[in-house]
Amino acid sequence: MRVHSHQYEVPPVTVIMPAYNRAATIVRAIRSLCRQTWTDFECIIVDDGSTDETGARAQRCIGGDPRFHFLRQDENCGVGPAAALGAQRARGTWLTRLDSDDEYLPEHLALRLAHVQAHPQADFLYGTMLVRNGPDHIPDFYGGPPIPVSASSQGATTFLRRSAYARLGGWAPVRFGEDALLFAKARKAGIAMQRVPYATYVYYRDTENALTRNWNAIS
Repeated sequence: MRVHSHQYEVPPVTVIMPAYNRAATIVRAIRSLCRQTWTDFECIIVDDGSTDETGARAQRCIGGDPRFHFLRQDENCGVGPAAALGAQRARGTWLTRLDSDDEYLPEHLALRLAHVQAHPQADFLYGTMLVRNGPDHIPDFYGGPPIPVSASSQGATTFLRRSAYARLGGWAPVRFGEDALLFAKARKAGIAMQRVPYATYVYYRDTENALTRNWNAIS
């Protein structure tokens, strides 16, 4: 059952999807967005110089759906620059990510929007995730021992007010570690951060060179 379809002039949320050689998984990611109970979003897909059928499959999947926008970079620059390019084109009040080898559960956007409505002081949400096809411990970005999924937070689960994103200078133009750097900047800047208590982001560990890699143990 769909929760809303008010067709806001400015979408409440922009989902940014960097993609590099994800022909095998990008349709799954896109379809998980199409199944959201909150339907008023925009999605900006950034094909980061793919050399396979990522772009063609993405464009066939989105068809004429006006909520989706497709961008392509001629060269592979990495997740940080691709996500930053998507954010430059975003119109939503809130910015979030969906990596092209992962997916959302249907309530993902609705629960986050309900949370920020109930906690208007929050500018930055983050949370844990469900792991598929792999162990339930994940590497610590900062070099510590492996972290249980239940005690970790991952960059792609963030839900960030666009004004706060601009204040932080956005995702750094680095190939890896952009999420960890954003968390660190938010903490240093005193951004109002909250950890949400539900796991509606699904991380697939069986994807070669998975995009979802920058883990942050934040409680």
